[in-house]
Amino acid sequence: MKDSAKKKSHMNDSSKTKSQLMKELDAMRGRIEEIERADEARREAEKKIGHLNAVLHTIRHVNQLILKEKDRDKLLQGICDTLVQPHHYYSAWVVLFNVSRNLVAASEAGVGDGFLELVSQIRDGKLPDCMQRVLAQSEVTVIHDPPSFCPDCPIAKRYGGREILSIRLEYEGVTYGIISVSTVEGFTAGDEEKDLLKDVASDIAFTLYNMEMEKQRTLAIEELQKSEERYYTLFKTMIEGVAIHDILYDADGVPVDYVIRDVNPAFEVQLGIPRERARGSKASELYGTGEPPYFDIYRRVAETREPTHFETYFEPMDKYFEISVFSPLKGQFATVFQDVTGRKRTEEALRESEERYRTVINSMGDAIHVIDDELRFILFNPAFEELNKRLGLETDVLGRTIFKVYPFLPDTVRDEYRTVFDTGEVLITKETTAVKGKEYVTETRKIPIIEKGRAIMVITVIRDITELERKRKGREG
Repeated sequence: MKDSAKKKSHMNDSSKTKSQLMKELDAMRGRIEEIERADEARREAEKKIGHLNAVLHTIRHVNQLILKEKDRDKLLQGICDTLVQPHHYYSAWVVLFNVSRNLVAASEAGVGDGFLELVSQIRDGKLPDCMQRVLAQSEVTVIHDPPSFCPDCPIAKRYGGREILSIRLEYEGVTYGIISVSTVEGFTAGDEEKDLLKDVASDIAFTLYNMEMEKQRTLAIEELQKSEERYYTLFKTMIEGVAIHDILYDADGVPVDYVIRDVNPAFEVQLGIPRERARGSKASELYGTGEPPYFDIYRRVAETREPTHFETYFEPMDKYFEISVFSPLKGQFATVFQDVTGRKRTEEALRESEERYRTVINSMGDAIHVIDDELRFILFNPAFEELNKRLGLETDVLGRTIFKVYPFLPDTVRDEYRTVFDTGEVLITKETTAVKGKEYVTETRKIPIIEKGRAIMVITVIRDITELERKRKGREG
């Protein structure tokens, strides 16, 4: 009985040990599976970390490229080439648009021939649905199955089993284009990678903005240089004297003087002051007047920027000037002036002697006018006024040049007057002139008025011989 009980007890102990072993085995299997899952998770984490490190390394190279490359197209191609590296991205492409969504640039790496078809499609204004989706939002767009999601895209069929990450290139509300990358096969992008791509897109957009600003700045500088060249050519060749000035202020901000910044060659000729001496000089010192000449006028123009014009006699030089003043910038003014001493002297001389021959001129039946050496009318008789009325021309001509009143006159008339002034000899000519559709034939005598050995004015006697010429031709016919 004892042996039988002992045997039964031993059998129970063996059975219990087997059950425990089975449980322990199951527990061990569970732990092994848990270890395997943990190991798989570790490998996935290491793979993900390795990929993110590779992406970070790539982005570092992209940023270096952004800092170094100044050519837009080379930059875009360099970015694509840098992104497509082993364990980084399978492919990358960038397209840029203008404000009208017209294509302006495109680069790719790893995409292949389908990219040319995509570019052609974009040029035709046909953006695939996937691109329109990217342009509609600021976040990264992820496409998990490109062939089925975007069948109208020429490159989608290349990306089976891959993800596409795309984002618009945007800075300060302006969209410059799209950057898109595709992952290596079997890899899924996480939030960290999306954030990195978003940062890269932001850096690229900022760089494109800076390039555009630099381009505009360069164009503006070139245009300014051209404008300055045109201005300086005009500045140098003007027959009028030109001077540019800055108002000088005292410690309390009160205008006290003005300084000459620059002058043109005509300034030197008309005033006899060399440019080297004029530039940088105070007006009160340059002109030897103690006080800056016409300071109240110039100060007012520089402060209000309202232009003005006046005629003056400048006693230190014993000359008359016509002066126009304007202000290009507040606190600055420019003068454009002309020495009219000759005309003023002529007018004075004419006034003194006018009464001696005015009666004679007025009594003559032929049209007569007198001009000075600037070809300005300074006197005419009633017959001349009547001739102008008959021809439908202006009669208020005093002080105006002959070519302002008679713009239809040929340049030969100017040459004829210059000949009379230069030679001091009488010149008789016959002209046929069309006035308002009708032809007139005139005989003109240009007679110089000589003073101190030179011609200072010219008396012009105009005789209308249109009818005489008509009759002569009738007789000859």
